[in-house]
Amino acid sequence: MAATTTTDSVSFAPEHVLYIGFNQDQTCFAVGTTTGFAVYTCDPLKERFRRDFGKGIGIVEMLFRCNILALVGGGPNPYFPKQKVQIWDDFQARCLAELEYRTDVKAVHLLRERIIVVLDAKVYIYNFSDLQLIRQLDTVPNPKGLCALSSSERPIIACLGAKLGQVHTDELYGRSSHDIQAHTGPINTLSLSLDGKLLATTSEKA
Repeated sequence: MAATTTTDSVSFAPEHVLYIGFNQDQTCFAVGTTTGFAVYTCDPLKERFRRDFGKGIGIVEMLFRCNILALVGGGPNPYFPKQKVQIWDDFQARCLAELEYRTDVKAVHLLRERIIVVLDAKVYIYNFSDLQLIRQLDTVPNPKGLCALSSSERPIIACLGAKLGQVHTDELYGRSSHDIQAHTGPINTLSLSLDGKLLATTSEKA
């Protein structure tokens, strides 16, 4: 029997969920499913809008609370190719632009002036207004798409480094960067505080 999470405002079947992620200030979250996506407010817990494509959306990245999102297809029957990032305007219900790669997209992060795309061994950073590539970072294999972003005035990206157990941090609007040898083995999770002052990681051992 399928488990279902239900409130007065929210109802979806967990077996169909492909993705869940918060927006930059954690006031909303988006859910990608095998038939489309939906966006909810956290307090109160309420559905804001949804799109039913009849096919899967594996990544739904919000830009704060506005109508612009980044979408990537997912599941056994993806609506968009898994190798493309679609910049979606939900007011117009259409894609404004797309970024295409040779391998599957693992994660996407948005800021008002930057787009960050995570592949298995690369992180690409683009200017949002014209989609010009600003820089690219080499990483160890990253099948989970591990990458974190702060939403402070001077946002910081944290991603896997070029060596096993290493975390790379980079100021998105500056030139400061650091490599931190956080573990001796593969990193399982990483997270940044909203202000970018604290970084948390776990590995297979601790």
